[in-house]
Amino acid sequence: MILVGRSQSKLDAQAKEAASAYHVDVHTIAVDLSKPEAAQTIYDTCKENNWLPDVIINNAGEGAAGLLDFFLAHRPGDHAGAADAEQIGHRGHNDE
Repeated sequence: MILVGRSQSKLDAQAKEAASAYHVDVHTIAVDLSKPEAAQTIYDTCKENNWLPDVIINNAGEGAAGLLDFFLAHRPGDHAGAADAEQIGHRGHNDE
């Protein structure tokens, strides 16, 4: 699990809670998603650490809708599941 948000201290608390509750490894990336370079920062951090997200849940609010498209464009290999992930991401964003 990779948690992304502005506050490292909040991310650390959420990571500890998620790791304990779900028995998973949790990584954090502190970045302001309202900044234009945020998607690149997240991508670069994931690539440097060999983290390849299977599912992206965008709950960042307005202005971050391009994050899913950015990851889909940079995902290595087969994009067979990209349409499903994109539909899920946009459906979740539009339901708010």
